[in-house]
Amino acid sequence: MNLLKAVYSFVALGLLFSCSDEISEPNVDNHQSIFLKKTNSQWNENDLYQVKSYQIRNLKKIEHSNSFKLEEGLLIEAISEKEYESANQNKYRHYLKDTLALVKINKSIHIEKTVLTDKFSKNGSSEFYNYLGYFPILNQYLVRGEYLDSLDYKMIDKNSGQIKQSLVSYPIISQNANFITVCKTNEFENLTYFEIYNYENGLYKNAFRAIFTNWRVVDFEQHAFWSKDGIFYLKVDRMNNEESSEETFLKITLN
Repeated sequence: MNLLKAVYSFVALGLLFSCSDEISEPNVDNHQSIFLKKTNSQWNENDLYQVKSYQIRNLKKIEHSNSFKLEEGLLIEAISEKEYESANQNKYRHYLKDTLALVKINKSIHIEKTVLTDKFSKNGSSEFYNYLGYFPILNQYLVRGEYLDSLDYKMIDKNSGQIKQSLVSYPIISQNANFITVCKTNEFENLTYFEIYNYENGLYKNAFRAIFTNWRVVDFEQHAFWSKDGIFYLKVDRMNNEESSEETFLKITLN
């Protein structure tokens, strides 16, 4: 099913990889994926499609003990820096860094009825919140939460103070705000978590999730963007082995 037609049927919500209980094994074989499009990249394009797990459409969990090819959902292409920079001229960033709009008072950020307070306890747990900016197209604030061993990015409605979404990385919003993309690399395991959310009935719901094994994202907040052509662009390091990597640029198209 074409992803752009399918995303409107998604009903699953949650943080990264909080999956359905239903588990199915992928059909792993050696045939060439029909979604792969060869380009003049300097490595085997198949490497970009190696994933540890992915979810699509109804978000049933798909896992395998070894990495396998992503065969639906996205078209991933390696591109030149020149092509990347050309697309970068037409990027969309619905974001205002008006960091003085919400000032922390007594270690707390107040947004209507929502109060986010910095906390430090003797057992080592902690919470620290930092207001980052505002998305006018969504009428939502962005607040980063930093904890003992994790962080999240909260999208909070300006009028109600309701936390609309809690994401694992800085969110990149598409031109008409129908998609949000987040991406984060676990440096200890060299695994890259990639998610796309689709807007439906006032909320963003998961449309696609994957854990990629052969590339890691480079400064997602600064270098990733949706362009006017409806394609998502980002900068990555392609991992040749545990000790070396190769910087490149990717464009990702929804299939």
